[in-house]
Amino acid sequence: MNLTSLLILILFTVITAFSGRVLLDVLRINYKNEILNFLIGFLLIESFSLIVFIILGLLGYKNFLFAFIPNILFVLISVFYFFNKNNSFSFNFQYPILWKASLFLFLTITGLYFLNGSELFFNVLNSSGVIYQDIIYHGGISQSIINFGYPVYDLQFKGKLLSYHFFTHFLAAKISYISFSNVFISYHIFLNLLGILVYSFLSISFFQIVFYSSGYKFKGKYHEIIIALSGFCAFWCTFWIGGFLNNSFISAFYLSSSFQWQLIMMLVFFLIAFNNAFSKISLKHMIVLAMLLFTATLIKVSSLPLIISGFGAVLLYNLIFLDKRKIQIWTQLLLILIVTGVISFISFFQVGASQSSTLEFNIDLLKLTPIIAFFKINSLILSILIYLISVVSFRFILIYKLKKSETWFVGSILLSGLVLSLLVKDNQVYFIFPAIILSSHLAITYLLKTNLKKLILLLFLFFLFFSFYPIGGLGVTLKDKFEKKSHYYELNAKRLELYSWLRNNSNKNEVFFTTSHYASPDMMADNYAPAAFSGRKTFLGGFRFGGIEYEDDFHKRLELTKNFSLDDKKVWNLLRKENIKYVLIEKIGNFDKLLYDKVKNDINPAHYRLVFKNTQGLIFQVVESNNSKKN
Repeated sequence: MNLTSLLILILFTVITAFSGRVLLDVLRINYKNEILNFLIGFLLIESFSLIVFIILGLLGYKNFLFAFIPNILFVLISVFYFFNKNNSFSFNFQYPILWKASLFLFLTITGLYFLNGSELFFNVLNSSGVIYQDIIYHGGISQSIINFGYPVYDLQFKGKLLSYHFFTHFLAAKISYISFSNVFISYHIFLNLLGILVYSFLSISFFQIVFYSSGYKFKGKYHEIIIALSGFCAFWCTFWIGGFLNNSFISAFYLSSSFQWQLIMMLVFFLIAFNNAFSKISLKHMIVLAMLLFTATLIKVSSLPLIISGFGAVLLYNLIFLDKRKIQIWTQLLLILIVTGVISFISFFQVGASQSSTLEFNIDLLKLTPIIAFFKINSLILSILIYLISVVSFRFILIYKLKKSETWFVGSILLSGLVLSLLVKDNQVYFIFPAIILSSHLAITYLLKTNLKKLILLLFLFFLFFSFYPIGGLGVTLKDKFEKKSHYYELNAKRLELYSWLRNNSNKNEVFFTTSHYASPDMMADNYAPAAFSGRKTFLGGFRFGGIEYEDDFHKRLELTKNFSLDDKKVWNLLRKENIKYVLIEKIGNFDKLLYDKVKNDINPAHYRLVFKNTQGLIFQVVESNNSKKN
């Protein structure tokens, strides 16, 4: 990424956020905080952009340029509105932006990344060296969005459509497209840094709004320092206690932008609800809320039950305390969220008939809790108890504040995250982590305002001892997780040359076959690089993401890959039947570790024509007859 690309990205982000802010002004919607206003405005425009992209894709218009139509339209509207003398546009600085506190939090979060992952950062920037497989996979999704539009194709499995939360991939695709940078830089570097920056400002705004709106003001000139430290503790205390900076979520937070933006959306929904934004309900508020939930769902579908449970809890709170006016408002809000959530889930996350149920009591998370893992505790009841304590930790303070609606909102999300983390088959961390971080924010504000000083101090220290984050990842340091030098094969210029040849010498709709499935010598990581870097569909690429192992012919394809031979006419016939145009055999990652050595000197096989070779691999074209052509 050069300086010009970076400037384009910054300009695009600023213009989009400003256009969204003007849109809110047109709608006469103000959330009393400019960080929140600009962020929601940005999300609204990108949500409209995604909807246009989806609708046009379904109608057969696949050109990715169409995704920028809403951006252009809203920029024109903003310019007209902003410079129209009859309109009185003004910013709301009821809560001044705390720049120092926000940048302090941003620098501490990014600082840890660079302390442990600077090599990964530069590897992604230069497309060389060891790059973690998740980054390559997610970048491949963005590449598929650019190349094929909507529906989104899964590049690792010919004929499969992606059922996945892809909002951040869509953003990365737009960023890459407009700045002429590769999708891996857009996804892992720019979108990551933007996500951490937005989270930092929003986290600080959370404490500022909650403290000030409740009438609690710090004495003296140190209020910004206290708020900065509050934001610091809300994010880091769960990871630092016991030295567990090596847990698997904190690494996932840096490796996948959707984790960051899920936290952002949880904070957005809390601040909207807490800020009395719905003291009067209207159609425009309901549309904005629905758009935000649609966005949150496509960022991480696990946000859906958490957010709905929070709004449902506030409705229950109002029913208990008999606030008739708010009962009507929150009933309407909950209904619009449920309807939007159901439509979003059915539209984008249908579970295939061949997949097993996603609901299943799962104790894997318990086994990874550091205390349980360290002492090798086998008792289920004791394990659940320790897990419960580690999740609740100092957040027990919420129990003292049950007369506040925000406690019900956050407490319900924490309880839902806890229950779902034990009842879902996979990805339990998607539910428990955002619940823990959001509840940490509110718990810290209560701790700082409580008068039960001695009791709180004792309980705080006691529970803090047990506040190890449930995902321990014992024995794996953050640096090891990022670099994995002994685990992954390195990307190099010659491997990229193979993928570039496929990209430059094939039609984007052509499919290639690869025997090189693994990205590591121990065969524990998948090789997504051929599909992701070439932007072409594979017959079968990596297979640990996306649930492709549930596809009807998955095992048939896997067996074909395992037993591939250039001399097998049956294999050749099958490849022709599947309209496979090219075969890629890399030096690394094959089921048969001697495959490359067996075929590297066979430049004129009976059923294939060698079209490209280098020291890292070979590319053969599948010919239409038994007679090969000389190279």
